Amino acid sequence: MKVDMIEDLQQARDAWIHRLVTYVCERWGHEVEPELLAPHVQTDPLVRALALSKIAEGDTRAWPPTVIAEDLRTVGLLADVPIERAVSGLVLPVVRILRREGAPWARWWDVAGLFTVLLELWIGGRKQEISKDDVAAELIEVWGISEDFIKSLIRNSSNPFMYMPPDLLRDSPCGPTAQVLRELVETYYINLDRHEKALETHPELVKRPDLAEVARRFRHWRVLQQALPLLRGIPQSKRQAITQDLECFDRQMSSLVHSLTGYEVRLIRGVEPDELYRYRCLVAAQGIYEQWLLNDDSLPPAIEFCSGGDVPQWIHDEVVAGGGRTSRTNVGPHPLWLATAETPAHEASIRMLSIEGAACKVGHEIKDDEVVLWLILPLAPGDPGPAARVPFIYSLDIVNGAWQLLHLSAVGRVRLTAVRLTDEGEPRLIGAKVLTLPPDACAELGGVATTALRTLVGDNLQSILWRRGTEGLDQQAKSAFRGNETAKGEDLRDEFILPLEHNAHPVWDEFREAARELARARSQLATAVLDGLPDSSLREGVAAAVESRQRALEVARADPRSDVRTSRHAEDLARSLPSDHDAFVHLFVLNDRLSAVIGRVVGGQPHFELLPYSDVSVERLTRAVDAWSRLPHARVGQEWYRYFGMLITAFEGLIRLLAEALERHGITKVFLSPTTPLDLLPLHAVPLEDDRAVFLGDVLTDVAYIPTAHMLRAVTQTVRRPATCPAVVIGHGRSAVFEAEMVAGIHEGATLLTEEAATPGSVLCAITGARIVHITSHGFTHSNRWASGVELSGNTRGASTLTTSRILAEADLSSADLVVLNACRTGTHVSTARIVQTLRGVESAFLARGAKAVISTLWEITNLHAAVFSVLLHANLAEGASVGDSYRAAISYLRHGQWQSTTRQEWRTQSAEMLLDETFDGVLDDWREHLTRQAKGDPFFWAAFKITGSI
Repeated sequence: MKVDMIEDLQQARDAWIHRLVTYVCERWGHEVEPELLAPHVQTDPLVRALALSKIAEGDTRAWPPTVIAEDLRTVGLLADVPIERAVSGLVLPVVRILRREGAPWARWWDVAGLFTVLLELWIGGRKQEISKDDVAAELIEVWGISEDFIKSLIRNSSNPFMYMPPDLLRDSPCGPTAQVLRELVETYYINLDRHEKALETHPELVKRPDLAEVARRFRHWRVLQQALPLLRGIPQSKRQAITQDLECFDRQMSSLVHSLTGYEVRLIRGVEPDELYRYRCLVAAQGIYEQWLLNDDSLPPAIEFCSGGDVPQWIHDEVVAGGGRTSRTNVGPHPLWLATAETPAHEASIRMLSIEGAACKVGHEIKDDEVVLWLILPLAPGDPGPAARVPFIYSLDIVNGAWQLLHLSAVGRVRLTAVRLTDEGEPRLIGAKVLTLPPDACAELGGVATTALRTLVGDNLQSILWRRGTEGLDQQAKSAFRGNETAKGEDLRDEFILPLEHNAHPVWDEFREAARELARARSQLATAVLDGLPDSSLREGVAAAVESRQRALEVARADPRSDVRTSRHAEDLARSLPSDHDAFVHLFVLNDRLSAVIGRVVGGQPHFELLPYSDVSVERLTRAVDAWSRLPHARVGQEWYRYFGMLITAFEGLIRLLAEALERHGITKVFLSPTTPLDLLPLHAVPLEDDRAVFLGDVLTDVAYIPTAHMLRAVTQTVRRPATCPAVVIGHGRSAVFEAEMVAGIHEGATLLTEEAATPGSVLCAITGARIVHITSHGFTHSNRWASGVELSGNTRGASTLTTSRILAEADLSSADLVVLNACRTGTHVSTARIVQTLRGVESAFLARGAKAVISTLWEITNLHAAVFSVLLHANLAEGASVGDSYRAAISYLRHGQWQSTTRQEWRTQSAEMLLDETFDGVLDDWREHLTRQAKGDPFFWAAFKITGSI
């Protein structure tokens, strides 16, 4: 070969090396403090690029920044500076750019590939300075390369083209080869145009004329080698000469290949059309990132599995607000998986991942429209199995799902973050680990993803970036609704409510029985907690019952005869909203901002609308609500009312947007599902105008609360048992008995239980078969939400309390149209968790056991306040008015001060006032004046009552 050509090829390669090294140093190093690197690293661009690439490699292994910095110091790449400074001025700047942009070369997703290329280039130059043995030692000591891998690297050369073989189409050492090959081309026996076109269209070879020339010669050799056995009529001497040329070429090409980097060798050997298509798809989608995933603490590092630290905000939003228990995404070149442990056994299996040698497998299931990857967890000691399986779903009918699957298959590993849920539903960090996927699985998954992308975008690869960022915007509202249904319905989904389908599979009956057994265990523990008794054995019993329930749930979900895996959120919405004028609204938090998603039905089909995010910091709002909820209501008009006014004002902008949207769609009835901290506030009383004369309840006929559309469907459409008693009224306490007697007198045939007769057991027995249940007593909240409830009669506090857990364990309210909990704070809680758990308040326990609607209170109410509301409510109910109409009439009476009216009232209101006059005669003759004073002191006193359920 001509010396000039070898020099030209070498210069082209050197220019590529210079561009690559310079670009790596510029992109990863422009925010780095260079003096933090050791002097010899600062002065050698290739070593500097390698050091920066080593930092990025550490991040792909999920190393903590401090560990990466310590590693640099150990191998002599770091200057003599404190580790904290190295982390802030060197490691984190590289990591931030890596997670935002990927690796600074053509294959931005392949961080390990870039590190290997730079390392091979360094070897080629280093071998000219020191011996091979010394180079091998540096590879081990400085760059952390294993001895097995060194053998494939050490043969790299800084001048590989000295081994360049001839182009057999133009030059043949033994004579006839070039002539024969040209004849084959001219007679169309061999077609080289296809190969030449491949060279011209491959993006990476277009920028490497040196490698393109090598690839061209390699292809000429290969096609002749393949054609030679098929040729007829060639003299034996000529055939032998051609064979000698081919063998000589093979030896030279082998030496050349061993002198190049592995990346260059792969380019020379060529790629299949699907592989080239995958490469272009990956390149086309670079640049999409989610800002909240780029914070320094967004990706927990792979440290020793911990006991439960705080999780990044995005994980909290995914688990709490979004309802996800598993999720997948990517941050720059990192595929991410998030897994949530819900039971101790599940957590123990996840923790086994931190043990060296623990068996962990990744399986996959390919369906028509999705791919499910299963993380099969190792069994913890003493766990009889079966092994827990964590699913990660990649949709093939949208570009982002197919592309993320392609990206995962190209990277070949995934960064798993595991969290656990506390009893309060808060996620706590377990740990992180990088999992390697089997190569054969990656190949198969890459093929599936490629096929999906060909169907979705074809050759219009420029659309991938845009579609990754915008595709599914119309689905975001639906996804937000579905996520809220999952998050807020976790405690109740198919658990206590009666089956919606009469032919429900027996595996679900077993699950429901396990759930009831858990409720019984929690009830026993709640009694002990309230009585201050030792509870260690009871807590162990609860833990065992939790595990049994989860096992039963997993068995039910996995049963092939069960269709639970099919999403029914849209069906729930369609069947729970019978009118086009009804809507269901989920309020939720994402990235510390509040938003709402509206679900409604038009022509029998569900429609979803996502409202813009508010500009209110939910974290600050939560602190304010917490401070307000701790203030005694007796100070109303002072701190309590001042805080309340501030809180109402804070989110009235979002409620106004909501009201406008509902009014635009002609909605007259809305079911609200608030998130924390809004679940402690009366959203129905949020003012829509500056003068605070118009409220959300004024622009809508009905405003009710309920956790999920699934629960709304359950309480409206499950089989109802005929009522055997019109009303059961329970009163405990002097003033409560006074109210209970009034209410019982309104309903003919009502059952009245008061004082000693009103024990939790007798109440649970009496309310079975009742159409209306009214409980007036003292309500209280507890940090253990299963111990919250209402106080009745009993020897101890535990024995006298009708707790949330006991209601779940023993109550049957399948005949009840309404339960009235006319006691203080029966619609609130003292939980510190940021998630609205379905069973956080006692009201939801009654819904879970079959009641269609529950009226409860958000703060303390006076005895007069409670009595007037109750009499107005039941006076309407007794005359045949609906629950919604009766509630609305009672609220309107209080809000508008109708007791002060001098005009003739509606006849049911007159009847109620006559009863109040008669009952208060001689006891509180001036009840109207007392009520007026209460209303003046608290203009929102009417808003304390809320209704939850179906109206």
